Amino acid sequence: MLSPSEGSRFSYDMNLPVGQRILAMSLNGVPIRDDQKYRVAISDFLSTGGDLFSVFVSGTDAAIGPQDIDAMIAWLSRGGLTALPKLDRVENRTATQ
Repeated sequence: MLSPSEGSRFSYDMNLPVGQRILAMSLNGVPIRDDQKYRVAISDFLSTGGDLFSVFVSGTDAAIGPQDIDAMIAWLSRGGLTALPKLDRVENRTATQ
């Protein structure tokens, strides 16, 4: 499961074929567009296709940052999470039978 950053939302349907499961995505209320470029923060594991996230392998213009554990330690050192994130950023629209 992806954990979107603040300001981003998406909905999905697991009954759809792989590659077609994301129904809608938005960033700060603006729909994500196929013809736009977006920079995403992602672990090295996922960026190389880990957990079958193969689309990330085709990404371009990579900006290499710190190891994820080092970034988390730095974030926690600065106070970390001060409020729980809103839970409505991901919507499962998979129909149950």
